[in-house]
Amino acid sequence: MNDMFTEFEFDPPTDCDITQVHGMPLPRDYLEFMHAHNGGEGAVGENAYLQLVPLEELEQFNLDYNIFEYLDGIYIFGTDLGGSLFGYKPETQTYCAIDPCSVDEQDIFWAGNDFEGFIRALDDDNL
Repeated sequence: MNDMFTEFEFDPPTDCDITQVHGMPLPRDYLEFMHAHNGGEGAVGENAYLQLVPLEELEQFNLDYNIFEYLDGIYIFGTDLGGSLFGYKPETQTYCAIDPCSVDEQDIFWAGNDFEGFIRALDDDNL
């Protein structure tokens, strides 16, 4: 997956021990990636842009945007800075893209069950 992040500016690695956001577990593959890179911002692949929220800021980021009030069982871990939020639903173990103008679950784009699949779907413009 490193080939997808050649134009991405990562934050320094972290040993942050956060494993949950608002009582919801963070997926293992995402945590492994974030411990090595802990967020950052930039191009992903050839077609996408991504800002990943550092682990220690996840809870506050979601609280600041009232995510838990509008999205049941989903937390946000990033954005494209252009209108899409990226999140995870632990109950179904699924990554997703959300248009914040419509938080109806029917309008959520589900993007697979692993972080790499989510990143590849993002670049393939499938979100």
